[in-house]
Amino acid sequence: MGAVRSLLKITEEEFSGPPINVVMELLGGLVLCMWAALTVPGKFLSILPHSDENRVVSLPANLDFMIFNHRAKAFPLDMDVKLK
Repeated sequence: MGAVRSLLKITEEEFSGPPINVVMELLGGLVLCMWAALTVPGKFLSILPHSDENRVVSLPANLDFMIFNHRAKAFPLDMDVKLK
């Protein structure tokens, strides 16, 4: 694309749009992606509601003390930190 722009500057022509080979490449990529998205994925598996794997064994009576692992551990515990 850069070579096309420099050629247009030399010939003092206006830039009217991208070259046809770039447009064709983009359309080919779009068609390829759409084909892959529609044909490559496998079949959906049904969810078995009575399976033992889907059951929650037990929850504690007091949910206030449940601990979850999440990204908030990356933040500092000291909230009094000032920005410079």
